[in-house]
Amino acid sequence: MTEAFAVGDTVRLRSGGPLMTVNEKAQGGGLVCVWFAGSDVKHHSFRPEALESAQRAAVADEDAITADE
Repeated sequence: MTEAFAVGDTVRLRSGGPLMTVNEKAQGGGLVCVWFAGSDVKHHSFRPEALESAQRAAVADEDAITADE
C-alpha cells in the first residue's frame, strides 16, 4: 500500500539514502523532493511507491541496529 505524502513531509527512498522534503506534487502523481548534498540543493521527482516516511525509516534503522547487536 502506498503512503499518502503531503508537501513538507520528510521522506527517504525505500532503498536508503538521504532524508528529503516533499516540495511539490508533480504531474502524473510524482512527488518532487529536495535535499542537500553537501552545500548543494538537489531535487528530483519520485514515484510515491519508492518513498517511505522519515519516521518509518528511523524505526527501520533502529531495528536493524538492534538486530546486529
